[in-house]
Amino acid sequence: MKTLTFFATIFMFLAPMLSTCSGENAEPSAVTDNANTTTTTTTTINVHFVDSAPDMFILENNGTCDLSESYFFIDFSNTAGHLYFDTDPSDGSHMSAPFTAVHGQIALAESSVYDGDESLIMRIAELGAGESAVFTIDVDGFDDYRVAADHLDGGVIGIITAEDDALHRTTFANSSTASLSVNCTE
Repeated sequence: MKTLTFFATIFMFLAPMLSTCSGENAEPSAVTDNANTTTTTTTTINVHFVDSAPDMFILENNGTCDLSESYFFIDFSNTAGHLYFDTDPSDGSHMSAPFTAVHGQIALAESSVYDGDESLIMRIAELGAGESAVFTIDVDGFDDYRVAADHLDGGVIGIITAEDDALHRTTFANSSTASLSVNCTE
């Protein structure tokens, strides 16, 4: 049920961007507009999870173009470690922490992430080439408050950019880092 709610929420926030969807597998091309030449290329967004107190996510734009007005999501509903966000200190858990934007032009797309949620949607106003964005939030598993790389297996991350209106997604696979390839314009 949470997965259905998660995807319904994504659609609600992203429907205006998807209305002119050109497809996830659009080929890079060159478009000439007056005297300016614009080239569509692919950039890589690396997402690193750091098990700390509180837990940290680092998004790095390792490409040559800026991303703006994008939506990033995390879905832990199918993770090997049965992960969830632990945001309520009153539940007696080891450590809890709400979503906090530490660095970069990022914010939650929803009003908050509630204790026990398995997903979040975040708006990225701008993530320039070579720049990073960082946020913290506590992540726990139903069996353990420590999160190892293999606990993330099956966790989905994704991004929809204003550049190409396509959903780009991948999963964590026995690593605390996952990479997304995203079309962008230079």
